[in-house]
Amino acid sequence: VPVRGSVLEDLNEVVIGDIGWLGSLSQMLIFHWCHRPLELKVKEMNLAYDGADALEEHELPMSVALSVAAGAVPGSPWAKVVAVRYMFDTYQLKEAPPR
Repeated sequence: VPVRGSVLEDLNEVVIGDIGWLGSLSQMLIFHWCHRPLELKVKEMNLAYDGADALEEHELPMSVALSVAAGAVPGSPWAKVVAVRYMFDTYQLKEAPPR
């Protein structure tokens, strides 16, 4: 069976929350909350689902919405997208950690 493989970049494509991320939200494929407190995981995953649900009727990909989200009317559907953007921003690094 042929298997196709490649290297995933671990600071932007596949992100571990405890380490943080660096780069562009549009390049993020996976955000993993390993080692985060369960209550925080549930809260943040629900934020992400709520943001995605708010976009569903517009058929707008989350990656595009997150890249342009800057502000919203409180309580509006777009505010849910801005909340997701803010959540991801809290994990963003200013520079790559030493390896």
